[in-house]
Amino acid sequence: MAVYDLTGLAYAEQMRWHRQRCSTHAGIDGAADHARTEWERFDPVRHGPYTRNRIPDP
Repeated sequence: MAVYDLTGLAYAEQMRWHRQRCSTHAGIDGAADHARTEWERFDPVRHGPYTRNRIPDP
């Protein structure tokens, strides 16, 4: 799991991340998506085994 802090980005860029669109297709209305978005609402109990407090060593 990765968590991103988007608060420093402009609103349009935050929405691009939220919609999981690449920067090339973000501004094209009606552009088809190759894949469905994969966002899942976070549940700390159910997702606890996948939560880490640091980035793994390479």
